[in-house]
Amino acid sequence: MKIIFIAGGLGRGGAEKQLYYISKTLNDANHSVIVINTSNKNDLLEKFNSRGIKVINISNTKTFIIKFIKLFLLIYKYKPNVIQSTHFYTNIYVALFSKLLGIKSISAVRANYTNEINKKYKFLRKSSLSLSTKIVCNSLHAYNQIILDGYSKNKVHFLKNAIDSTIFPFDNSKNFGLKKFLLLGSLQKRKRADKFIKICNNLIKSDIELNARIVGSGPEKISLLKMSKRLKLESPLLEYFEQTSDVTKQFKWANILLLTSENEGTPNVIMEAMLCGVLVFSVDVGDVKEIISDGVNGFIFSSNDPLKMSSEILAKLNYGDKHLKKIILTARKSILEKYDIKNLSQSLNHFYSNL
Repeated sequence: MKIIFIAGGLGRGGAEKQLYYISKTLNDANHSVIVINTSNKNDLLEKFNSRGIKVINISNTKTFIIKFIKLFLLIYKYKPNVIQSTHFYTNIYVALFSKLLGIKSISAVRANYTNEINKKYKFLRKSSLSLSTKIVCNSLHAYNQIILDGYSKNKVHFLKNAIDSTIFPFDNSKNFGLKKFLLLGSLQKRKRADKFIKICNNLIKSDIELNARIVGSGPEKISLLKMSKRLKLESPLLEYFEQTSDVTKQFKWANILLLTSENEGTPNVIMEAMLCGVLVFSVDVGDVKEIISDGVNGFIFSSNDPLKMSSEILAKLNYGDKHLKKIILTARKSILEKYDIKNLSQSLNHFYSNL
């Protein structure tokens, strides 16, 4: 089978990581895979190249019409059996090419369906899903939202995220003397890194000895830096780092990861942290409850209020190192059983054979 993926970028986000895992697995199974990158984000390009996966970059194309024509000519040239979108905003290309060229198509819903649909150009966003052969989502939360909106269960497919455990080594030496808090991801408003800062500030006021890191880049970084300065949370209490391709260095440093987002699909960062022996505290968004069983392999906040979240962290940390280490061990085991990339090949074979 020949599959062309139309990607909104090859950055370090969750969608891009999953695209790499899927492409690698299909390529290893002797399927022909081509990735067309429509943006100038190429952080993962080297990974694709190292696996012999063909990547075509059309990032120098600015207008929708010219980009559409270039994509049309490439798809006409390579004549794939399937064209698949990896980001919501590239769904419209896949849907239109499907109808114009009679090719099976797959649209993507990576995060919160309701939020994605209700953005600008709602009609086009809904049309891009309706015109596609299949819709793939990476969370049961999004799956249920799509079905409630009237789409057939035959059209919608839940494909859970996968993770390569071999590149996320477990650190069994962690302790909780000095609390090392980590927030890792793009600094967009919906990630609510401001809550992370407020939580750290609350904990310091409660005489908790901690260091914290915010790792990532994005439009909110300037306002976050100003907030940190106003609260006098500067180095070494709170440090900022640009995200690199090797996030394991940050997981090696940290012993606690906080997820404070307003919405997510299935957050990769939680699974990566759990594999590395980092204790996870998360808000209840997307499929977090599919990953974390509260108090068993991590903790889920019962509130989205930073003050109450801080109180919950204090209470859980009082469980002591022995109990927390047991949670960490259970966390890694649960990820290996449910999300290891070894299981991805079977899931993909089932999905593509039933298109």
